[in-house]
Amino acid sequence: MYWETYLLPKDKGYIYTRGASDTVELYSVGMLHQLHCLGMLRSEFTKLLSHERDTMDFFGIEQLDYRNHLGHCMDLIRQVS
Repeated sequence: MYWETYLLPKDKGYIYTRGASDTVELYSVGMLHQLHCLGMLRSEFTKLLSHERDTMDFFGIEQLDYRNHLGHCMDLIRQVS
């Protein structure tokens, strides 16, 4: 997909570090997070316009989590615009 191939780095902008208790902590660069969310919303609008009924899994996210993720993306874009 052009969007993810050329606009986002291979690691999708996520930075993984080890925390004090040896847990993995995840951080992201704000602009890349916003591009990720725009890409998810663009994908869903494209499916709506083409009358596709099945929902594509994104990074293996389950259906309910996927909808919550889309809600998060709508909220993020609303906050930064």
